[in-house]
Amino acid sequence: MLRAVFAPRQLPRTLDAALRDLHDPKPNVRRSALNDLVRLAQTDGRRQALQAVVSVLQGDAEAPLRAAAAMALADAEASSEVPALLEAAEDRSEHVQQMALLALGELSPRGHTDVERVLRAALEHRSGALRFQALLGGQRVVPGWDDAVVAAVDDPDEKIRYLAFRLLDESLPPDDALQPEVERACRRGLRDSDASVRVVAAMLGAARGLDEAKERLVEAINRGLRLAAPQDEQDAIELVGELGLSAAAPGLRRIARGVFGLVPGRFAWQARVALARLGDEAARKEIITGLDSRRRDVRTLAVAAVGQARLTSARSRLETLQRTERADPDALADALRLLRDDD
Repeated sequence: MLRAVFAPRQLPRTLDAALRDLHDPKPNVRRSALNDLVRLAQTDGRRQALQAVVSVLQGDAEAPLRAAAAMALADAEASSEVPALLEAAEDRSEHVQQMALLALGELSPRGHTDVERVLRAALEHRSGALRFQALLGGQRVVPGWDDAVVAAVDDPDEKIRYLAFRLLDESLPPDDALQPEVERACRRGLRDSDASVRVVAAMLGAARGLDEAKERLVEAINRGLRLAAPQDEQDAIELVGELGLSAAAPGLRRIARGVFGLVPGRFAWQARVALARLGDEAARKEIITGLDSRRRDVRTLAVAAVGQARLTSARSRLETLQRTERADPDALADALRLLRDDD
């Protein structure tokens, strides 16, 4: 007897089918219907679809489904449903509260006073997960949120302290001197019990001229930097190149070439660019050699590296590549702009 090897794919639900399945006794069926309602909210049935999602948020017996409904509203960009999410922020389930705060941070208009009240109240909650989500949401929603962020650098949860320093780094102009209260917070962060918090505090201070922070950042790179958020790790590597911190060259070389030249780090390209900015001749040669590669993608990466590393000596090579269209035109335009800006 022959068996069917491939089962037929289930067709997407219609609006009527999704509404019907929200009342199915099986939670997995209701969750699947929720996913379809996010898609259906982008059609002419948006209003009915969103009302159905709100009904799950407010009335489903399963907390995971109420939490999923909060996220469904965020995914559907349903800013009209902020009032329902404000109610959900008081749900009996902490997980539902957390997802409601996340959705409020994404959907609420800036300056919404009721949302600010809920977020500030959540900052005092015993749950680190709620404090984390409130701190993140307030950065987008609440004008003048820096006071809450500065206070959060002393939170008992290291994830929140980490977030606070990253939010400060993003919100403060990189060339401005630190305000006294922020500088004091930064110096405390440099001595934090958590290594990752020390690194992000160092990034904040180093970018704004704090010598002690520069020293801590160099130490972190040379000891083997590893942060939970890949983007933050990449930012730290790029920052030492931008700041000209030559003492970080040993750590950058390990990232770029690997221990004993075997396995490069996950940000080998960024480390090579940083080394080139610091004047490392081997890194500069590797980048410029890439301009002659037979592969267009390798040439394009080399073009971007030339721009990021400000290798003005290679400007004529880029101009030749631009005339002959031998690399991505946008990458070439960006790299040449960076070289011009650096003159």
